[in-house]
Amino acid sequence: MKTYENFKIRLTTHAHKRYCERVQHISYEELTDQCNQQLYKREYDHNKNWFIHLSGVWWSYEVEGDVMKFLTCYGKTTANLPAGLKWAQRHNDSLDLQTIVS
Repeated sequence: MKTYENFKIRLTTHAHKRYCERVQHISYEELTDQCNQQLYKREYDHNKNWFIHLSGVWWSYEVEGDVMKFLTCYGKTTANLPAGLKWAQRHNDSLDLQTIVS
């Protein structure tokens, strides 16, 4: 697993908005701090192909230097979201996030 001690997370406003809609309402600053602490403590079990499952919440991201920019939040679930998205794409289908996120 990669280590991210020197990385900082930055959220897009879209990612923050989706987190508030799909997980819980929280300020932008609090969420950024929370995500940075979770990343530093390695509270993730999946991190590849631009998806991270950080403390039970699925995010897509991109890396810019030493910044992980979270682009969107898919919500909190134990489902393997990247596998589900690949399946949906292969079958010209989509996922209903409301049925798989808690």
